Amino acid sequence: MLFRLHWLLSRFTQQTTFAIPVVALAGLLLPVAATAETPAPATARPVKVSPELTELVLAYFTTHQRDERRAIVPLIKKAAQRDARAVAKAIHDVDLWSAGPEGPASIFFPEPGRPSVAGVFEVPFGYHSQERYPLLVCIPDAGLAPEVTLVRARLFLKKHITEFIVLGTTAKIIGGFNQGADGTSKIETLIKKLSKLVRIDRNRIYVLGVGEGANAAWQAGITHPDLFAGVISINGYPELPYPEQSYPLLLENLRHTPVLSVWNKPPAVSSTEQSTKSIIAKHNRMIAKLATETSLPIRSMEVPTDARPDRQPPVAAISDIVSLDRVTTPKKISHWFRYPDHGASAWLRQLKFSGPVWTEPAISIKAGPGVDRNKFIQDVLRSKLAYVGGVLEDRKVTLTVKHTSGVELALPMGAFNPADSIQVVCNGRIRHDGRLEPDIRAMLESAYDRWDFQNPVAATLPLSVKAD
Repeated sequence: MLFRLHWLLSRFTQQTTFAIPVVALAGLLLPVAATAETPAPATARPVKVSPELTELVLAYFTTHQRDERRAIVPLIKKAAQRDARAVAKAIHDVDLWSAGPEGPASIFFPEPGRPSVAGVFEVPFGYHSQERYPLLVCIPDAGLAPEVTLVRARLFLKKHITEFIVLGTTAKIIGGFNQGADGTSKIETLIKKLSKLVRIDRNRIYVLGVGEGANAAWQAGITHPDLFAGVISINGYPELPYPEQSYPLLLENLRHTPVLSVWNKPPAVSSTEQSTKSIIAKHNRMIAKLATETSLPIRSMEVPTDARPDRQPPVAAISDIVSLDRVTTPKKISHWFRYPDHGASAWLRQLKFSGPVWTEPAISIKAGPGVDRNKFIQDVLRSKLAYVGGVLEDRKVTLTVKHTSGVELALPMGAFNPADSIQVVCNGRIRHDGRLEPDIRAMLESAYDRWDFQNPVAATLPLSVKAD
């Protein structure tokens, strides 16, 4: 790869009328930092991607040493004539995949000091690596193997099964609300790992769970709302403390992520099964009421007691969910979270957590005499949770954050006009008033880091925030 890098540097510098300045560093030829990209004029010319740009972008994503990738960036800028739109198109069209496996294939990788993450995936018949395929992530109930989940997935997808890549995970892939940041980060890591093996439509990733797996699916959606286009829960619910008070906060994270929740009506006869189904039904009815009052995109379906939605699922309702694309650039974000690793939603990211992290596994909140219990509990939860929220307008971005001393705007192409001045207000203070320049290097790095070539970040704006 080092030989190929030197060859690329020599080839593309020789083709131009002037040489790119280079300096020697650690045995590599590294270009001197370039100036900011020139924004496209209002009457922009059509986007053209040259063969040279295509080859350089391919070389960037097949180079796994950071310094070597950075050495290719100036060449990409020159081949694109500093047109960020051309680079975005070249990233979108990059071809990195080969033929998929025949039949189910395991995906397994160890993590030092942590449990291994495992799953089994299957590509549809006739899979072609030049096409993007939607992905259904299936989280099984306790005790079920990922292989069984793949079989169940066929029931859920029915007519869509020939369109989807299906990933069956282990039951413990997602941690609960009290399990720490580790669990919910695993599913993001696993999807990235799978994205390197097969070509996934990153705007059509859905998570489905049954039983305990449904609880995990809820948690995954709340934690990573910008990762999924939809959540499907079969006999599960989000296990959050003080649900009457926490649901109005944390379910708002799903404002742009549609959810289908299906559960059984509890049996009339008292039993262990009745108790379990009653708990599930109680929480889902609470969510259904909240969704109606606040217009959250949550569709609730209570089915008869003796129905088996895990084996005879509501195919039409599921089809509606898995036909939706993810909202990549919502105009409004509201994202509550507990752990620093979970502070990202769409175009807004927490860079640095401020204050103590809520680590205690259980919490007891008691309101005193004459105190509004509901408000008191929600105020305590608000004080413990961190928050990033914002409204994206044509020439203004308004941010509200808490337990955050650093935040970053990460805007894709089309979310801003480089020719216009943008005012950014954070917690009531103007933090930026000027243009945002497309950044080709940030675009390439974001695509590589997430292995997402459909939604690269075109401009970033880091901001420090005064402590709470």
